[in-house]
Amino acid sequence: MTYEVIVTTKQPTCGGKAPTRSEIKNITCEDPLEYVRNHEEGKNVEITDDDGITKTILASRGDLWIRYEFCEL
Repeated sequence: MTYEVIVTTKQPTCGGKAPTRSEIKNITCEDPLEYVRNHEEGKNVEITDDDGITKTILASRGDLWIRYEFCEL
């Protein structure tokens, strides 16, 4: 399946960098949760919302988190 994915990264404020960054990607994968687990090794990964249209997956470790919002195309 092909998904449009909004990836939002939140990190602690450091050196004047913006604490959040967002990007939009088109991703082809069978299982969004497995995709995130493979790309975010060493982080806690969990589905935080699945309304049938958008699946939100959060990968976190300490003060750093990355939110993936998958919407099927």
